[in-house]
Amino acid sequence: MVRSAFLLLLLAVQLAGCARHEPEGIRFGVQQLPFNFDPRQATDAASERVNHLLYQGLVRFDEQRLPQPSLATWERPDPLRYRFTLTGDDHFDDGSPVTIRDVVATYESILDPAGNSPHRSTLSLIREIRAINDSSLDFLLDRSDPYFPSYLSAGILPARLIEASHDL
Repeated sequence: MVRSAFLLLLLAVQLAGCARHEPEGIRFGVQQLPFNFDPRQATDAASERVNHLLYQGLVRFDEQRLPQPSLATWERPDPLRYRFTLTGDDHFDDGSPVTIRDVVATYESILDPAGNSPHRSTLSLIREIRAINDSSLDFLLDRSDPYFPSYLSAGILPARLIEASHDL
């Protein structure tokens, strides 16, 4: 009798250990805590790493650190203009599609002096950002720069969050 009760108790403990627990977010170890989750403000290594997991930029880098299309492909119609075209199949975590409006809002907020983005100086060669249609935009430059696409790896944020001054 005691042996049966012990086996039953052991079985109950083992089955309880098999219960599934739904995660309450993403957890991973880091060497240092990120300072913020806003890709427009991130400069420390931890923030950059986390932000690259949370957001996609227009451009990503391959193993050789060469710029590759991420959210968009690009062409250079002339030395002072780059045209980026969204691939059209990317979404934010809430399911809403990434739009040209989101791209324009992100880069205009980086260029806005009031935003104090540390990335503003790198992008100061942008004279104008011009939406062409729902899937394309032009970056018009003050000077020619063949490396310009590599400057566009900042994560794109939803325009509605930027407009609402959301604390990322």
